[in-house]
Amino acid sequence: MKAISLEACSSPVRAWPGGVGDKKVGGNYAPTIVAQETAGSRGFQQILWLLGDPEVPEQQYITEVGTMNLFVAWINPETKHKELVTAPLDGTILPGITRDSIIDLAKERLVPKGWQVSERRVYMTELKEASKQ
Repeated sequence: MKAISLEACSSPVRAWPGGVGDKKVGGNYAPTIVAQETAGSRGFQQILWLLGDPEVPEQQYITEVGTMNLFVAWINPETKHKELVTAPLDGTILPGITRDSIIDLAKERLVPKGWQVSERRVYMTELKEASKQ
């Protein structure tokens, strides 16, 4: 597995709640092209898409990376347990087969080893704090 460089981006918004972010349609990708090109020109490989008020960093949460679902494996900052977490199916991300497969495999193989498998919002403040571990 090879790490990629990400640029966090809250504007433009890739998918609004109540919109069609959970559908595979061209209109979901058009607003992302310029942001991806701009990030690329600054040396980043993908966009870490955020949703929430950019003026209130505590409210910004991660939806996905580029056109991919994101999973975070970490020690949960609140519970202090090992956790594999991904964004919930709230209408802003695609409900993919790979996403479902990873969740199923994680529940089968990681939960017996003491891990939590969660579908919930991951806030940027949590991710920043976890990166210091």
